[in-house]
Amino acid sequence: MKKFLAVVVLASAALCGCEKEQKGGIDPNSTISIRGKMSLKSTGTPAEVKFVVRYASGFRGFSESDNKAGYGRGFSDTQRDSVNYLLKWWGVDVVYEDGNGQQHLGNMLTDIKNIYVTAFFDKDGRPINPRSSAIPAFCDYDTIAYIPNEVVMRARKDITAAFAAGNYQRCYQLFDSAYVFVPMIKDKWKKYVDELR
Repeated sequence: MKKFLAVVVLASAALCGCEKEQKGGIDPNSTISIRGKMSLKSTGTPAEVKFVVRYASGFRGFSESDNKAGYGRGFSDTQRDSVNYLLKWWGVDVVYEDGNGQQHLGNMLTDIKNIYVTAFFDKDGRPINPRSSAIPAFCDYDTIAYIPNEVVMRARKDITAAFAAGNYQRCYQLFDSAYVFVPMIKDKWKKYVDELR
């Protein structure tokens, strides 16, 4: 009798485990790390990367399916890691849930490319701290970094495959490692970059 009960308990646990696995998905509160590199093969954290992380105000991209329509998001303080020098997207930027509770990959992952990072600059060309409450009503913004399309397309392919297979652990690994931004520093900003060396 005890052996029979033990078998029933183990079987029930196995069924519960399968059910939990089937109902798994991506945590919408997860983050996607975008690590800065001077090139896709470089290492280290040069001042140019620190400049981008400090002053990035948002990113923009373009839809492949919607006649190249623009798409953009801002970077909040929680999306800026000044210790590890990386920017972050929320998982909700690439995953959404329909009315039936079913998760799908969003257009940020499946449709957007030509993604670049922007910053605000005052009338004298000085970068503006995006966390400042004193951002002028009228200021310029310019591109300070981009995510290479080869990075975007490779991440799209790998994450889509992992998601379709229900391999959410692999999705999280890719969220942490697949995306890279490359600084685009103009000569007129180099003195501000040098302050971070």
